[in-house]
Amino acid sequence: MQQTQQQQKQNGKILKVIPCYDELIAFLKLWFNKAKPVREKPVVMLNRYEGDSAQWQKLIEWQVPPAAFKGLLTSIALATDHYDTAVFRIEVPGTQLINKQIVTALAFLFNDQEIVRGDSVVVYGKSDGATSIKIDVALVAKELYPLG
Repeated sequence: MQQTQQQQKQNGKILKVIPCYDELIAFLKLWFNKAKPVREKPVVMLNRYEGDSAQWQKLIEWQVPPAAFKGLLTSIALATDHYDTAVFRIEVPGTQLINKQIVTALAFLFNDQEIVRGDSVVVYGKSDGATSIKIDVALVAKELYPLG
């Protein structure tokens, strides 16, 4: 035993003779915490704006409720009848697309991007101030709630 300990000291390695159960228990708690079964609640929001305002109009806002474990953003779709005058702003935690124009109906795929509870996703739209427009917007997501 002493010879093994001397070899380990020479190699600069440290060996724990007694297994550390605290680390094992902490690892298992973390592992099973991530694998908790959850209940999924689908979120589908549709909205239409009609007007000629040059001020930002909130089209959709989705906030992950405090009771949810987390939210997963799947997609945001935009369409309008006047692509040359409609302007959009999309706010997703960590990303902002401001003053963006599109030339055809467009769906942004977020592939279940994780949204932390309390955070929100907001979509705004506006016109040039002279042209009356119609904007259709759709948001698809999931809210995950812990079971039990």
